[in-house]
Amino acid sequence: MLKMASTGRKLLLVAFFVYSTAQISSFDLFSYLVSVIEHLAEVEPGTVKCVFYGLSSQHPFDNELETVLRSPRLPFVTKYVLSGESTLDYTQLPKEPTLVLIQGSNVVPFSEAIVRTLVIFNPGTKVVVLVNTATIDYQAYLSLLGLYLKFRNAVLLDKVNMKVVKSQAVELKIGFDLIWDLKHAYVKFRYLAKLEIPKYFDKAQRLYRYRILDESLNMEVRVYKFFERYPLISTFEYALTAFIESGIWTYWNELHERKECGMIGESLETSSFLSFEDIFPAMVFIWGNFQFSNKSSHNERKQQDGVGGSALGIAANLLIIKRVMQQRSRQYLKVGRSANG
Repeated sequence: MLKMASTGRKLLLVAFFVYSTAQISSFDLFSYLVSVIEHLAEVEPGTVKCVFYGLSSQHPFDNELETVLRSPRLPFVTKYVLSGESTLDYTQLPKEPTLVLIQGSNVVPFSEAIVRTLVIFNPGTKVVVLVNTATIDYQAYLSLLGLYLKFRNAVLLDKVNMKVVKSQAVELKIGFDLIWDLKHAYVKFRYLAKLEIPKYFDKAQRLYRYRILDESLNMEVRVYKFFERYPLISTFEYALTAFIESGIWTYWNELHERKECGMIGESLETSSFLSFEDIFPAMVFIWGNFQFSNKSSHNERKQQDGVGGSALGIAANLLIIKRVMQQRSRQYLKVGRSANG
């Protein structure tokens, strides 16, 4: 496992979860939710837009949502209030709000009104659903948000003990965990490849931290496991950075998302879709250039020249990869058109 820096706004890595097993008061939950919004206001550009959605058909805001809505600490927030299963003008809602805060209820969330409302939000939207796991069947919410609507940054928060609800029901365990430390709100994004992620000990802070790849917001954070003394960790980090910063990784992920959303027809052939094996040779070539530049460098000046020369090889290979991806993209789009008539 390694930690890699990338361009753009960085994700805030949290050392460990701070969960309380005791029951949390309504005031603590209120303060926590307000702190989350304040934190997002600091790190997100533009106007802060929050959607408050009460699913209960009766008194949907006679709960924590009303307290947060009336908070004097949030005068800068543009608030959109949705209640129950009432119909509304969907054109008035932002497609990419800063946060969607949902008060869960005992009703089945797969109603037409609820689905029609949630589907207008971008899959990368940050969503928090407040539930009480003792009384609410949260599995239905996990299925709705994770499998059906494919929200990548959605989390269910048990409002009784402030624990993030986890379940094997969601195959793509992508989300952000909210950590309460009584002072600050932290938002952390990660791709949960495994339930247990290796940690390392930060001697300066005297804390255990997660070994994950640090990437830009709204991108998947992939977790890679290596042996403790894997000899190619530095070269792998260098190669993966090149792919991410060049935009190749983002473009590749977009192709995956378009396939998953069913926008290109059901008869899409697997052979017309880019796989990891397609880019692996170029990644090996990048590793080779990186190794060559390091071995040929005996001082700082020569090392800079070596990396500069290596960049030419990397750029050439990235162009080749992008050309292959564009050809694959045109191929499966053609398949999609024929499938859709």
